[in-house]
Amino acid sequence: MLKNMRSKVGYRLTSSLQAVLRRQARQARPGFSLLELLLFLAIFSIFSVTLVSVFITTQDARIRQQGIAAIEQRGGQLLQILTRRIRRSEVVLWPTSGNASGVLALQMSHNEEFPTIFTQSGSNLLLIEKTAQSFVLNDRLTLSEFSVKNVADTSVLISFKLSIVLQLPTRRIYQRRFEAAVTLYPQDQHLAGGCGACPAPQCVSGNFQWYTCVNGSCIATADDIAC
Repeated sequence: MLKNMRSKVGYRLTSSLQAVLRRQARQARPGFSLLELLLFLAIFSIFSVTLVSVFITTQDARIRQQGIAAIEQRGGQLLQILTRRIRRSEVVLWPTSGNASGVLALQMSHNEEFPTIFTQSGSNLLLIEKTAQSFVLNDRLTLSEFSVKNVADTSVLISFKLSIVLQLPTRRIYQRRFEAAVTLYPQDQHLAGGCGACPAPQCVSGNFQWYTCVNGSCIATADDIAC
């Protein structure tokens, strides 16, 4: 009987010891306290906000640089197009000497180019060669305030503004004005596209009227262009 009691007491001591060991093992198991979890979330939030801000700033700078480069490139190209046409022309038909206008009409020696006209149409630059019409801009750039001035029939002052909408987090518009002075190099032929001398263009009641050379005859155009 004493032996049985000793066995029972030993069993109880063993069970108690095992329970204590299990509690100690649970307490020693690694984990996060509430304070540690909150501190981790705060650090992670700060890191995420900083990373997103850097990404947005980088994207804004890249889009802005692309927009500026597009305007600079297209503005230079437009000036080159206008300069080549003016220097190849025989006479500046419109505007007349000493005047400024939103329409540039050039007398060319080749019939398929007579006359060559540049004018603003909406937010684009319209090019007319005899009866063929085409827009010079074909991208997201917009043109405004196109103006030309005839300086004593010897040179032309060109001025226009190009704009682009930058799709940043806040909508922004970048714009720049381009100006140039172009000297005429006439060939002294004054053929007017093979017709000799057609009537000079006129601005009548706000509409620009001009003539083309068809089969040796000067024909008045029916196109409506504001002047």
